[in-house]
Amino acid sequence: MIVIAFSVIGGLIFKAVMPESLAGSSLVMAFVAQNLDYIVPFGLMIAALAAWVLLREKRPLSTLGFSRKGAAGKYLTGMAGGIALYLFCMALLVAVGAVRIEQALAIEPISALLVLSGLAGFVVQGAAEEVLFRGWQLPAIAAKYGVPVAIGLSALTFTALHLIADVDSLLVFPFLFAFAILLSLYALYDRCIWGVCGFHAAWNWMDTNPFGIAGEGATFSTSLFSYMITGDLYYFVNIAAVIAGIGVLLALFAIRGRKAGKGALPGERVKESA
Repeated sequence: MIVIAFSVIGGLIFKAVMPESLAGSSLVMAFVAQNLDYIVPFGLMIAALAAWVLLREKRPLSTLGFSRKGAAGKYLTGMAGGIALYLFCMALLVAVGAVRIEQALAIEPISALLVLSGLAGFVVQGAAEEVLFRGWQLPAIAAKYGVPVAIGLSALTFTALHLIADVDSLLVFPFLFAFAILLSLYALYDRCIWGVCGFHAAWNWMDTNPFGIAGEGATFSTSLFSYMITGDLYYFVNIAAVIAGIGVLLALFAIRGRKAGKGALPGERVKESA
């Protein structure tokens, strides 16, 4: 709760120094405001959790899942996976008529560059949530109650944290629950959180900047495109795509198990680093 409180405080600080009138004064300022809106509160969340682990639990930050070997490759692979799954979802949504894509920004080099710059804030935001839920909470619960319980409880708390969001359908919560399970399995399969940090950042960035969820005729000023949700089919398709991703990860676990023989299970690895 202390860690989450720091993110709330950070959000209040940002709102105080960056009023909406200033944030909307130009396209550049809109992207600056978007990035700071994530970097300030979620940066404070990471700092608070790091302080807790170092000072209260007296263990190195590497035990949160930040292994040094292949970190960059795992992160970039995670980003590629997040972008690929998002585009797969979008293709399905367009095919079944669940969304209607509209242009929000004139597509030109400066707007494309600014859209790319929007990734910075999501790198921090994605990392903050992954450190908290998959790096800190998941191993702690797994060490006491086992991996299946840890995955379920971590997914529940991840979903509960998003209850404060303004949503237009209750189906967003089953989606968040399935999404959290996907991320937990990915972290366990990768045996670190670099990949899920990249996956989470890329998914949220794709959802906001290249595309932007719009409702009631609104558009996002920082998106190349916006898309209008035409019904709850949007959420059903996203849930189905995420469940398909879960199926792929479970299949990879099965393949690894056959190849590894009696090697350590992901849960056992979690317990060793908890």
